[in-house]
Amino acid sequence: METKYILILLLAIFFVFFILSFSIKIETWQDYTLKPYNYILSGKDPLYFFRYDRFRRPYRDGFKFYQSYPVPHMSSFP
Repeated sequence: METKYILILLLAIFFVFFILSFSIKIETWQDYTLKPYNYILSGKDPLYFFRYDRFRRPYRDGFKFYQSYPVPHMSSFP
């Protein structure tokens, strides 16, 4: 008798997790480029942009290094 209640409880928990797994929205990540120095960043959809100006050139401008995240690209020092 006791195992019957445990089995019903486990089935109810499994059913709740099964229903919730379909209702969760999967985030989509997008890559975007910040001009004028072509910094590549990633973010989720929808992307909210705000304007911020860079008032000086980056440190050691002209020297670039390989960066593999979020996509392979050459980036200047931050």
